[in-house]
Amino acid sequence: MTLASSNCRLNPASRELFRDGRAVPIEPKAFDLLMYLVRNRDRAIGKDELQDKVWGTVEIVLEGSVRRSGDRVRVAMQLIDAQDDAHLWSEIYDRKLTDIFAVQSDIAREVVSALGSGEAPNIPTYRATDNPEAYDYYLRGLQFYHLMDRGCMLHSRQMFERAIEIDPDYAKAWAGLANAASMTYMWYERTDELLELADRASRRALELEPMLAESHTARAFALTLLGSFDAANEEFERALELDPQLYEAWYLYARSRFAEGNHPEAVRLFEQAGRVRPDDIGVLHNAGCFYAATGDVERALDLFERRLELGDIYQEWIDNDSDFDSIRDDPRFLAMLKKRRVK
Repeated sequence: MTLASSNCRLNPASRELFRDGRAVPIEPKAFDLLMYLVRNRDRAIGKDELQDKVWGTVEIVLEGSVRRSGDRVRVAMQLIDAQDDAHLWSEIYDRKLTDIFAVQSDIAREVVSALGSGEAPNIPTYRATDNPEAYDYYLRGLQFYHLMDRGCMLHSRQMFERAIEIDPDYAKAWAGLANAASMTYMWYERTDELLELADRASRRALELEPMLAESHTARAFALTLLGSFDAANEEFERALELDPQLYEAWYLYARSRFAEGNHPEAVRLFEQAGRVRPDDIGVLHNAGCFYAATGDVERALDLFERRLELGDIYQEWIDNDSDFDSIRDDPRFLAMLKKRRVK
């Protein structure tokens, strides 16, 4: 299911916003806000309802907009007191597009200062990329990766490879390439070439940025497919030390422990993944697959019932994913599919 308006599209399955065919970076809560507004577009919605349904208890809201014109970009930011709409801080940044990454750091420092929170926390840093074109191809790679079908996985690898051609030291692009190769190997093509690519690309990501959680997650994913579970567990643990909110680390760690045969630990990890992204269509889909694979059919069907309310599903996934073996012919599951468009 895709929700469209003018030149913008919302894809609930991948939780991405596209403008003119290109993925637009958007924070999870901002996506939740857009989805809530679209699903309730037939009525007026007030600030109090949005705060309650989307954010819960919030004291301060950070708002912003980005406009691009040629090689220039304007970023407008403001802090607002959610209780009385008072403006606490605002700033406009007019920069060259090549300076956009420096703007992110400036905003973080100034927001911390405006909140009176003292010094910014000592978060491990890593080199992203100084090249907007490489970053653009990286975002395209993520867009195709989250669509998850075979053809999109190929396009995902191509986009990450193009980002790497432009910036050979772009660790996130190497990690993305490794994950796309690993995912393709796991679901579609078990070839030595893909496994070698996942291994090589994940090693390179880790060499470039050992403080990047995505590098450790990509390496752990590749090690899982190589059957090196002890080494994979160490990499997953390091990834979660660096970024406890990285859903992919929790989810892939759960699958790794399941493949290793440690089902109780796999369940614990997957439940934690669900807490990081509750009520997300991707989480519900993966959770349904996970519980179907562990034999908890009723729980799996409950999750798929919620998942199918949010969007369509690919027949290729149902036919080829072994996680569906326990529910593929279940009458309740078949009845659910009749209510949705299966692509």
